[in-house]
Amino acid sequence: MRLTHCYQVLTGVLPYDGIDDYDAVTSRIQSGGRPLRPKNQDANRWLRRRVWDMITTCWNEDAAKRGEVPAMRELFSTGNRSA
Repeated sequence: MRLTHCYQVLTGVLPYDGIDDYDAVTSRIQSGGRPLRPKNQDANRWLRRRVWDMITTCWNEDAAKRGEVPAMRELFSTGNRSA
């Protein structure tokens, strides 16, 4: 599962929600822009800080600084219990 799917499942909104132009989204990604953390109630309930930190780490432009699979597996296997 891609992290954009995790983002959508955990927040209830699409990444880059509100940007309808594919070229605008592509341009934003290429310039280093990433989706913002939503402030809706679902996001606050399901998207804990640890998960958000992991998602944003995995979106790092530098592949060497992205999260490792074992760490992601551990995070999701704990059920996202901690803040």
